[in-house]
Amino acid sequence: MEVRTFVLEDELHREAELLAHLRPNEWVCRSREGALARGLLREMLGERMGCAPSEITFEVAPGGKPRLAGGEEIAFNLSHSRGLVAIALGADPGARIGIDVESADRRFDVDAFCEHVLHPAESARIRALPQVERQPALLRLLIAKEAYVKALGCGFRLDPRDFDVDAVAVLREFEHKQGRSLWLGAVCLIE
Repeated sequence: MEVRTFVLEDELHREAELLAHLRPNEWVCRSREGALARGLLREMLGERMGCAPSEITFEVAPGGKPRLAGGEEIAFNLSHSRGLVAIALGADPGARIGIDVESADRRFDVDAFCEHVLHPAESARIRALPQVERQPALLRLLIAKEAYVKALGCGFRLDPRDFDVDAVAVLREFEHKQGRSLWLGAVCLIE
């Protein structure tokens, strides 16, 4: 498994090149950040496949997750948040991979998430922590849950209350720090 992170501010000098990799209407990008993330993904896949990034063709799998067209079996996933892009590529054919990254300064209503979003075992673990530790623990847990459902290819159509991510997934957590900015992330690989 290969994971790379990119701070978009450091990649802006290549913006035209990255955007040139994209095909019209391939994926609808809601933001410039999303479009640049897809250009970076194409570069990584092109390196792995030994072809030009613009030659890569995607299709959408049942459930909505993008995949390589034409039977290529490289698992990939990307995430972006507040100027950071994280991309994961799997090494084994048939593997499924999910990645999520979030800015460490994201804040949530811990009690509301424990009540309405988390599995009861997860909620109990968060509530058992000292107050000062709950917010960062919740953020890491939400990142892990999103990486898992992205690996499954179903996104949050799977109700997050229906599974305890610690019981069903093997995750690798990571951090990326640049200057005063910190991002937290997780990768889930299902083989």
